[in-house]
Order: sequence, then structure tokens, then C-alpha cells
Amino acid sequence: MAAEMAEPWDRLERRGILVDGAVAEALRHVPVSSFLPPELRAAAMTDAPLPTALRDPKVVLPAPRFLAMLLQMLELEKGVSVLLLGSTGGYVEALLALLVAPAPPVTVWEEDEALASAARASLAAVGLGDRVIIVRAPTPGVRFERVTATDAIQRLAPTAKEGIADMGFAVFRRYHEAFGFVKVLRNGDEFVELSTTEFPPSKAAKAGTVGGGIPIDLGRELLLARMLENVWHGRPESEPEREFLAVVDDTYARPEEWPPIADDEVPRYDAAKRLFQVGYIYQSAGDSEAAMEAYAASIAVRPTAEAHTFLGWVYSFGDRHEEAIAECEKAIAVDPSFGNPYNDIGAYLIELGRPDEAIPWFERAKASKRYCCYFYAHSNLGRVYMMKGMHEKARQEFREALRINPRYDYARLMLRRIDERSGYFA
Repeated sequence: MAAEMAEPWDRLERRGILVDGAVAEALRHVPVSSFLPPELRAAAMTDAPLPTALRDPKVVLPAPRFLAMLLQMLELEKGVSVLLLGSTGGYVEALLALLVAPAPPVTVWEEDEALASAARASLAAVGLGDRVIIVRAPTPGVRFERVTATDAIQRLAPTAKEGIADMGFAVFRRYHEAFGFVKVLRNGDEFVELSTTEFPPSKAAKAGTVGGGIPIDLGRELLLARMLENVWHGRPESEPEREFLAVVDDTYARPEEWPPIADDEVPRYDAAKRLFQVGYIYQSAGDSEAAMEAYAASIAVRPTAEAHTFLGWVYSFGDRHEEAIAECEKAIAVDPSFGNPYNDIGAYLIELGRPDEAIPWFERAKASKRYCCYFYAHSNLGRVYMMKGMHEKARQEFREALRINPRYDYARLMLRRIDERSGYFA
């Protein structure tokens, strides 16, 4: 089982994303685990979107980083009236209620009675049932100083737009034209729409930079938010998302002759696999810290060889090779048939200057029953033989790698080096 995860709020403060003290206090006060299905509560402190139900999830709670941005963009104060478009199962409702108390209760426009009932029950369980009113439609003529939604809506519905009070405003995400926040301000009967790709507000931090002077690319953050939420909805919208999903499916592929996952394990297995996909997207985006967190969350929900192996892979990016090897050993303990960790241990041993110890690990990877990429093990073994001056053995391994994957250019390059007897430096 993965170690218990720390709360994400300190990391968001360190990155310059969470800069408002009142928002930080509210986020720490409301336990997100109270709004999650039992299978996902072990992942509650992950900086990733999480669904309030695993089967046909209609509501996906935003990742902490996005939620912190949205709440700060709203510039909430005590006594401000708020309209939330669409329930989030009670979680965002609870945060809004704390931030504006003792204002009148937060109003939520939710037409789905099942979602509304679930939100009411969750809010009552955390002692905030009297701080939120959920209605099927806003009362005509009633206006609010703040209007918002966590879901990605292209434009406020006319009824909701009319719900903005004079000198009030709405904040929501926009995904057409450009990724960013949109603020709609009302002045009498006129509306002004402003788009921003900068965060945080200048009054809270230095011109959209974090502690080390690194700009926060808001468009990138919102693109990630969209992709990660789509993981739970099962609806990849772009070619990169479809490629990420294909990698995950290939990595988790099970031989047809194997028995299916037990019925009582399916929800946790599926949740762990989706958290793995979240981790892989973060990893591909270059956010190693978030990737490690998501892989650890996947393991906490249900240990899999895949998540242990990829967590070790991210460790290796920071030259934490001994820790990476330890994760691969855990992967093998979970599923000895999975080939990736054997190959990866061999690769890490090469990096540690112990190539002779790597050879049996590559042989075990080649003999594994479940491995999408046997050509890696052959090529890595060929690399060791090259280092040892055993060119004919190396040639055999690289040829086998190309037989398995004719498009693997590394093996072709190594064969050319052998044939030319050129020098090779690992």
C-alpha cells in the first residue's frame, strides 16, 4: 500500500496557485473525502479531478489546482450572494458557503433531482445543510453578486446571465477560441465579457508568477483540467487524449485466456486504472510531482503492477534509481507476469553502473507473459552486450528487437554501429 498522501494545499501554496488565505482555510476545512464514493476516498488528497460516483459519473469534482484558481477568481467576501450553476455533489457548495458566511445561503441551480438529493445529504453530513439551497430553476428577478459553474460551459445561459446582480459578475471556464477564464460583469442592463489567461490576480502575487519566478500558464492548466476530467467521463476529445488512452489500455491489457477481474473488485480496479491514466497524462505534460501523486493514489485505491512500475519510472527522472527499483519489486510482487518492471530494473541497474546485474532482469522481461514492448528488453540487453564488447550477442538482440518492432529506430542505429565497428559510448 502506498504511503498516506499529504494534503495538496501546501504544494499549491508553494507553486503560487493558492495565494488567498480565506480560500486556503476553506479548502483545508471541508473534507473532500465526504463527497467521494468509498472506493476513491484513499485518493482524496490527490491533485486530480475525482468523480462523486464511479458508475456513469455525472459529476467530476475539479482538481484542487483548478478549484483554487476558480475560487480566487470569484473574489468572494463575507456576505456576498452566490449562484452555482449545477451541483457538485455538495463539495463546491460547501466551500462557497464557508467563504461567504454569514451571507444568505448559497443557491444552486440543479435540474437533476437525484444529484440535488445526493448533494443535500452530503451537505447535511458535514453540518452545512442549512447553508445551501438547491433549486430546479432560479426565481425570476432574484439576482446574485457572484455566479459561477465548475463544469466547462461555453456561455452562460440567458437566464443565468440575467441572474447577475448590478455590479456583480460571473466567472466560468471557456474552451472555445482559447483556454481561459471568462468574467462577465453587469452594469445596469449592460454586460461586459472579459477573458483572461493570467493567474494569479496581480493583487495576490507578482504578475502571474510562482515562487521561483516561473509563469503560470493558465491555458495549459485549463487544458490539463479538461483532459483529466475527460478521463472519468470516458470521452477523449483530442488525438493526444486518444493516444494516452491507447497507451493505458495496452499497458493494462490482459491475455484473453485469463479469468476476468472479480465482480467485487471491478470498481476499485477501474478507479485505479483511471487514476493511472491521470498520472500518465501529468507525466506526459512534464509534471512529475503530480504524476507521482496520481500513481500513488492509484496504488492506494488498488495496488497494480502497472502503477508501481510507472511510479518507479517517474522516480528515475530525478535519479532516484534505488527507489525506482523498489517500486518495480513491488510491481513484481503484485503481478509476476508483467514484463515492464523486469526491464526497468535492468535499465536502472545500468544507470547505477551495474550492467552485469542487469542481464538476468532483461532475460526475465523477455520471458514474461504480459508485456507490450518486448523489443525494449532485447535492445537493452543488446546495449549491455555492446558495453561488454560482445558484438555478436548484441547483434542478435537488436535484430530480434527489430523483428518484433520494425519501426524501432534505436535498434536499427545500434546494428549500424556494430556493422561499422564504430565506437559506442553508453
